[in-house]
Amino acid sequence: SGWTSTLLRGYKGRFAYGLPLLPSNRRGQWNDILSGQHDYVFRKIARELRAGGRGDAAIRVGLEANGDWFAWGVTADTADEFRAAFRRVVSIMNAESPALTFWFDVSAGYGLRGQKNRLDALTLLYPGDRYVDGISMDHYDFYELRAVNAATWARAVKPVKGPGLADAVAFARAHRKGFAVPEWGVHGGAGIGGGDNPYFIQKMYNFFMANRDVLVFECYFNEPDPYIRNALFSPVQMPKSSAAYRRWF
Repeated sequence: SGWTSTLLRGYKGRFAYGLPLLPSNRRGQWNDILSGQHDYVFRKIARELRAGGRGDAAIRVGLEANGDWFAWGVTADTADEFRAAFRRVVSIMNAESPALTFWFDVSAGYGLRGQKNRLDALTLLYPGDRYVDGISMDHYDFYELRAVNAATWARAVKPVKGPGLADAVAFARAHRKGFAVPEWGVHGGAGIGGGDNPYFIQKMYNFFMANRDVLVFECYFNEPDPYIRNALFSPVQMPKSSAAYRRWF
Protein backbone atom coordinates (compact mmCIF):
# COMPACT_ATOMS: atom_id res chain seq x y z
CA SER A 1 0.00 0.00 0.00
CA GLY A 2 2.95 2.32 0.56
CA TRP A 3 4.13 2.15 -3.05
CA THR A 4 0.53 2.42 -4.24
CA SER A 5 0.05 5.69 -2.40
CA THR A 6 3.24 6.97 -4.00
CA LEU A 7 2.06 5.87 -7.45
CA LEU A 8 -1.24 7.72 -6.97
CA ARG A 9 0.33 10.92 -5.69
CA GLY A 10 -1.51 13.87 -7.18
CA TYR A 11 -4.54 11.82 -8.17
CA LYS A 12 -7.63 13.59 -6.84
CA GLY A 13 -10.03 10.65 -6.94
CA ARG A 14 -10.73 8.12 -4.22
CA PHE A 15 -8.74 4.90 -4.21
CA ALA A 16 -10.55 1.54 -4.52
CA TYR A 17 -8.27 -1.07 -2.94
CA GLY A 18 -8.65 -4.80 -3.60
CA LEU A 19 -7.55 -6.39 -0.32
CA PRO A 20 -6.33 -10.03 -0.41
CA LEU A 21 -7.07 -12.05 2.71
CA LEU A 22 -4.58 -14.90 2.30
CA PRO A 23 -1.30 -15.45 0.43
CA SER A 24 -1.35 -17.80 -2.54
CA ASN A 25 0.49 -20.56 -0.65
CA ARG A 26 -2.07 -20.60 2.20
CA ARG A 27 -5.24 -21.39 0.26
CA GLY A 28 -8.24 -21.80 2.54
CA GLN A 29 -6.25 -21.41 5.76
CA TRP A 30 -8.79 -19.19 7.50
CA ASN A 31 -7.30 -19.74 10.93
CA ASP A 32 -4.26 -17.73 9.80
CA ILE A 33 -6.54 -14.69 9.98
CA LEU A 34 -8.85 -15.73 12.79
CA SER A 35 -5.93 -16.53 15.11
CA GLY A 36 -4.55 -13.01 14.69
CA GLN A 37 -1.45 -14.20 12.84
CA HIS A 38 -1.95 -11.59 10.10
CA ASP A 39 -3.33 -8.73 12.19
CA TYR A 40 -0.10 -6.79 11.73
CA VAL A 41 -0.48 -6.93 7.93
CA PHE A 42 -3.92 -5.35 7.89
CA ARG A 43 -2.90 -2.83 10.53
CA LYS A 44 0.14 -1.83 8.45
CA ILE A 45 -1.90 -1.44 5.27
CA ALA A 46 -4.40 0.85 7.01
CA ARG A 47 -1.63 2.95 8.50
CA GLU A 48 0.18 3.28 5.18
CA LEU A 49 -3.00 4.26 3.36
CA ARG A 50 -3.71 6.96 5.91
CA ALA A 51 -0.10 8.21 5.88
CA GLY A 52 -0.18 8.32 2.08
CA GLY A 53 -3.28 10.48 1.95
CA ARG A 54 -5.56 7.56 1.08
CA GLY A 55 -7.21 7.14 4.46
CA ASP A 56 -10.62 7.39 2.78
CA ALA A 57 -10.01 4.48 0.40
CA ALA A 58 -12.76 2.01 -0.47
CA ILE A 59 -11.47 -1.37 0.72
CA ARG A 60 -12.77 -4.41 -1.18
CA VAL A 61 -12.21 -6.94 1.58
CA GLY A 62 -11.46 -10.38 0.14
CA LEU A 63 -12.55 -9.35 -3.34
CA GLU A 64 -14.38 -11.89 -5.51
CA ALA A 65 -14.47 -14.43 -2.69
CA ASN A 66 -17.23 -16.43 -4.36
CA GLY A 67 -14.77 -17.53 -7.06
CA ASP A 68 -12.09 -20.21 -6.83
CA TRP A 69 -9.18 -18.28 -8.37
CA PHE A 70 -7.91 -16.63 -5.17
CA ALA A 71 -6.53 -18.27 -2.04
CA TRP A 72 -9.43 -16.82 -0.05
CA GLY A 73 -12.09 -18.38 -2.29
CA VAL A 74 -15.07 -19.48 -0.21
CA THR A 75 -17.48 -22.39 -0.32
CA ALA A 76 -20.83 -22.76 1.39
CA ASP A 77 -19.05 -24.81 4.05
CA THR A 78 -16.52 -22.06 4.83
CA ALA A 79 -18.92 -19.12 4.76
CA ASP A 80 -18.74 -18.76 8.55
CA GLU A 81 -14.95 -18.45 8.44
CA PHE A 82 -15.11 -15.84 5.68
CA ARG A 83 -17.61 -13.71 7.57
CA ALA A 84 -15.52 -13.88 10.74
CA ALA A 85 -12.34 -13.01 8.85
CA PHE A 86 -14.05 -10.08 7.13
CA ARG A 87 -15.25 -8.72 10.46
CA ARG A 88 -11.83 -9.06 12.07
CA VAL A 89 -10.08 -7.27 9.21
CA VAL A 90 -12.60 -4.43 9.20
CA SER A 91 -12.28 -3.93 12.96
CA ILE A 92 -8.48 -3.79 12.75
CA MET A 93 -8.30 -1.42 9.78
CA ASN A 94 -11.10 0.84 10.95
CA ALA A 95 -9.30 1.40 14.24
CA GLU A 96 -6.22 2.62 12.36
CA SER A 97 -8.01 4.71 9.74
CA PRO A 98 -11.64 5.54 10.60
CA ALA A 99 -12.38 7.18 7.24
CA LEU A 100 -11.89 3.95 5.29
CA THR A 101 -15.01 2.37 3.80
CA PHE A 102 -15.38 -1.39 3.53
CA TRP A 103 -16.99 -3.16 0.60
CA PHE A 104 -18.45 -6.63 0.33
CA ASP A 105 -17.33 -7.66 -3.15
CA VAL A 106 -18.34 -10.66 -5.28
CA SER A 107 -17.97 -11.65 -8.92
CA ALA A 108 -21.02 -11.59 -11.18
CA GLY A 109 -22.40 -14.88 -12.44
CA TYR A 110 -20.39 -17.15 -10.16
CA GLY A 111 -22.33 -19.31 -7.78
CA LEU A 112 -20.95 -20.31 -4.42
CA ARG A 113 -19.52 -23.82 -4.44
CA GLY A 114 -21.92 -26.02 -2.48
CA GLN A 115 -24.75 -23.51 -2.78
CA LYS A 116 -28.42 -24.35 -2.47
CA ASN A 117 -29.62 -21.08 -3.97
CA ARG A 118 -28.21 -18.95 -6.79
CA LEU A 119 -28.05 -15.98 -4.42
CA ASP A 120 -26.04 -17.75 -1.72
CA ALA A 121 -22.87 -15.87 -2.71
CA LEU A 122 -24.62 -12.75 -1.43
CA THR A 123 -26.73 -14.06 1.42
CA LEU A 124 -24.38 -16.63 2.98
CA LEU A 125 -21.19 -14.58 2.72
CA TYR A 126 -22.55 -11.21 3.84
CA PRO A 127 -20.73 -10.28 7.07
CA GLY A 128 -23.43 -7.95 8.39
CA ASP A 129 -24.49 -4.33 8.05
CA ARG A 130 -22.25 -3.21 10.92
CA TYR A 131 -19.13 -4.17 8.97
CA VAL A 132 -20.11 -3.16 5.45
CA ASP A 133 -20.40 0.27 3.86
CA GLY A 134 -21.31 -0.93 0.40
CA ILE A 135 -22.01 -3.86 -1.90
CA SER A 136 -19.81 -4.22 -4.97
CA MET A 137 -19.73 -6.62 -7.90
CA ASP A 138 -17.31 -7.15 -10.77
CA HIS A 139 -18.86 -7.79 -14.18
CA TYR A 140 -17.34 -8.67 -17.55
CA ASP A 141 -18.78 -9.46 -20.95
CA PHE A 142 -17.71 -13.10 -20.97
CA TYR A 143 -18.93 -16.68 -20.58
CA GLU A 144 -22.65 -16.74 -19.75
CA LEU A 145 -22.64 -12.99 -19.15
CA ARG A 146 -22.08 -12.12 -22.82
CA ALA A 147 -24.70 -9.63 -23.97
CA VAL A 148 -25.58 -8.85 -27.58
CA ASN A 149 -29.30 -8.10 -27.32
CA ALA A 150 -32.07 -7.45 -24.80
CA ALA A 151 -32.59 -11.11 -23.98
CA THR A 152 -28.94 -11.90 -23.32
CA TRP A 153 -28.49 -8.69 -21.33
CA ALA A 154 -31.45 -9.62 -19.11
CA ARG A 155 -29.83 -13.01 -18.49
CA ALA A 156 -26.46 -11.37 -17.81
CA VAL A 157 -27.71 -9.17 -14.98
CA LYS A 158 -29.67 -12.05 -13.39
CA PRO A 159 -27.60 -15.14 -14.28
CA VAL A 160 -28.73 -18.71 -13.76
CA LYS A 161 -25.68 -19.91 -11.83
CA GLY A 162 -25.16 -17.07 -9.37
CA PRO A 163 -25.99 -13.46 -8.52
CA GLY A 164 -25.69 -10.70 -11.09
CA LEU A 165 -25.75 -6.92 -11.15
CA ALA A 166 -29.51 -6.69 -10.73
CA ASP A 167 -29.34 -8.98 -7.71
CA ALA A 168 -26.49 -7.02 -6.15
CA VAL A 169 -28.30 -3.71 -6.57
CA ALA A 170 -31.43 -5.15 -4.97
CA PHE A 171 -29.32 -6.54 -2.12
CA ALA A 172 -27.68 -3.13 -1.58
CA ARG A 173 -31.05 -1.40 -1.46
CA ALA A 174 -32.45 -3.97 0.94
CA HIS A 175 -29.55 -3.33 3.31
CA ARG A 176 -29.57 0.45 2.74
CA LYS A 177 -26.02 0.38 1.41
CA GLY A 178 -24.24 1.97 -1.50
CA PHE A 179 -23.47 0.00 -4.64
CA ALA A 180 -20.36 -0.11 -6.84
CA VAL A 181 -18.88 -1.92 -9.82
CA PRO A 182 -15.12 -1.70 -9.16
CA GLU A 183 -14.25 -3.79 -12.23
CA TRP A 184 -16.16 -4.08 -15.48
CA GLY A 185 -15.34 -4.32 -19.14
CA VAL A 186 -15.50 -6.04 -22.47
CA HIS A 187 -13.36 -9.17 -22.73
CA GLY A 188 -11.02 -10.20 -25.53
CA GLY A 189 -9.97 -13.57 -24.17
CA ALA A 190 -10.07 -16.20 -26.90
CA GLY A 191 -13.19 -18.33 -26.62
CA ILE A 192 -14.15 -16.58 -23.39
CA GLY A 193 -15.15 -13.01 -24.04
CA GLY A 194 -17.53 -11.17 -26.31
CA GLY A 195 -14.76 -9.12 -27.90
CA ASP A 196 -15.31 -5.61 -29.19
CA ASN A 197 -18.88 -5.02 -28.05
CA PRO A 198 -20.19 -1.43 -28.01
CA TYR A 199 -23.65 -2.75 -27.10
CA PHE A 200 -22.26 -3.91 -23.76
CA ILE A 201 -20.75 -0.49 -23.08
CA GLN A 202 -24.07 1.22 -23.72
CA LYS A 203 -25.99 -1.25 -21.55
CA MET A 204 -23.57 -0.74 -18.66
CA TYR A 205 -24.05 3.02 -18.95
CA ASN A 206 -27.82 2.56 -18.97
CA PHE A 207 -27.58 0.31 -15.92
CA PHE A 208 -25.49 2.84 -14.02
CA MET A 209 -27.90 5.65 -14.83
CA ALA A 210 -30.94 3.58 -13.87
CA ASN A 211 -29.36 2.87 -10.48
CA ARG A 212 -27.63 6.19 -9.84
CA ASP A 213 -29.57 6.62 -6.61
CA VAL A 214 -27.37 3.94 -5.00
CA LEU A 215 -24.33 3.88 -7.30
CA VAL A 216 -21.25 5.18 -5.48
CA PHE A 217 -18.58 4.42 -8.08
CA GLU A 218 -17.72 2.35 -11.14
CA CYS A 219 -14.42 1.62 -12.87
CA TYR A 220 -13.66 0.20 -16.29
CA PHE A 221 -10.90 -2.43 -16.04
CA ASN A 222 -8.53 -1.38 -18.82
CA GLU A 223 -6.06 -4.23 -19.41
CA PRO A 224 -4.05 -4.85 -22.61
CA ASP A 225 -2.59 -8.21 -21.51
CA PRO A 226 -3.58 -11.16 -23.74
CA TYR A 227 -5.67 -12.96 -21.11
CA ILE A 228 -8.34 -10.25 -21.39
CA ARG A 229 -7.11 -7.77 -24.03
CA ASN A 230 -9.85 -5.19 -23.52
CA ALA A 231 -8.04 -1.84 -23.44
CA LEU A 232 -10.04 1.18 -24.59
CA PHE A 233 -6.96 3.41 -24.36
CA SER A 234 -3.19 3.06 -24.14
CA PRO A 235 -3.51 1.24 -26.54
CA VAL A 236 -6.95 1.07 -28.15
CA GLN A 237 -7.58 -2.66 -28.60
CA MET A 238 -11.36 -2.44 -28.82
CA PRO A 239 -12.05 0.51 -31.18
CA LYS A 240 -15.85 0.22 -31.35
CA SER A 241 -16.12 -0.15 -27.58
CA SER A 242 -13.69 2.71 -27.10
CA ALA A 243 -15.84 4.98 -29.26
CA ALA A 244 -18.94 3.91 -27.37
CA TYR A 245 -17.23 4.63 -24.05
CA ARG A 246 -16.27 8.13 -25.22
CA ARG A 247 -19.85 8.70 -26.28
CA TRP A 248 -21.58 7.46 -23.15
CA PHE A 249 -19.05 8.19 -20.44
